[in-house]
Amino acid sequence: MPKVKIEDILPSGEKISVVIEGSEVSRERILQVLDLFNILSRTDAVREPRTLKEKIWEILVNNFSSGEWFTINEAYAAVRQSLRDVNVMAVSSYISRFLREGRLEKTGRKPRTRYRIKRAFARVF
Repeated sequence: MPKVKIEDILPSGEKISVVIEGSEVSRERILQVLDLFNILSRTDAVREPRTLKEKIWEILVNNFSSGEWFTINEAYAAVRQSLRDVNVMAVSSYISRFLREGRLEKTGRKPRTRYRIKRAFARVF
């Protein structure tokens, strides 16, 4: 029997997991669940991000959510446009955290390491 598991972490830090299992799992049903996740994310996105982590994540999603790969320096440049007093080490640390949380994918080795936002987390604010 087909089984689909969809997980998301909202900007508030809440984790949501949905499992769809059955002999006739449809594409439409999966899209409905993804729509639900978007609705839940929008209600959280209405408020202004409170923490530096939330602000940096929002900037990354706004700049790199279309699936392109980016470097630490490109992420830092995007963050610096909005947050002047953030240093590159802080951005690098948060990218490492997002990677451990499963929000990002990583490819390559230093100095050619690149990151990409996973499709499930790439939503427009």
